[in-house]
Amino acid sequence: MRRQLGFTLIEMVVTVAVMAIGLGVAMPAVARLVTSGRVITGMHLMSASLASARMAAISLPAPTVVCPITPPRLRCRRDGVWDRGWMVFRDPRHMGQPEGRADILQVVERAPSPLRLRSSVARRLIRFQPDGRAAGSNVVIRLCTGGELNAVVAVNNVGRVRSSRAAGRSDCAAAIAASRREQDPETP
Repeated sequence: MRRQLGFTLIEMVVTVAVMAIGLGVAMPAVARLVTSGRVITGMHLMSASLASARMAAISLPAPTVVCPITPPRLRCRRDGVWDRGWMVFRDPRHMGQPEGRADILQVVERAPSPLRLRSSVARRLIRFQPDGRAAGSNVVIRLCTGGELNAVVAVNNVGRVRSSRAAGRSDCAAAIAASRREQDPETP
C-alpha cells in the first residue's frame, strides 16, 4: 500500500479555522499596538521639535517659531491642524512665516494617518523668544485617534515643554469640532 503525503481536506479546514480564530483575537491587540506606537512617535517628535526651537531661540539669539504646515509648501497654516507636519524657523522680524529657506531650521512632514494633532486656532504657531519664553498664552496640542484623546504636548509661558499620555478620556471630538468652528464659523 502506498502512503500519501500531505493534508486531508478536514485537516486543512481545521487548521484554517484555528488560524482565523487566532487572528481574530490578535488583530485588536495589534491595532492598539500600532496606534500606541503612532501616538508615542508623534508625541516625542512634537516635544523634540519644540525643545529644539526653544534652544535655537536662546542660542541664535532670535525669535524662533514652530507652526503647522501643508506639504509641499513650506508655509505656516492659519489653523490649529498639525496633522501633516510642522516646521521650525527663525523669525527675527515677527513675520509669522519664514522669509527664506535659510531661516528654516527643521521640517517634520507626516504621512497621512489616523493620528490627529490639534491646537487652538488662537495659537496657530508657537514663538519662542531669545530668553526661552514662549510668547502668548499656554498652548496644548492634542494627539487624537478617532474621538479619543491619546496624548497632549503642552508649552507654558516660560517655554517649558511637557508631554503626557492620556488614558480613557474622550474629549478630542469636542476639541476637533471646536477647531473646525474656529476655522469656519458657519460650521454647526
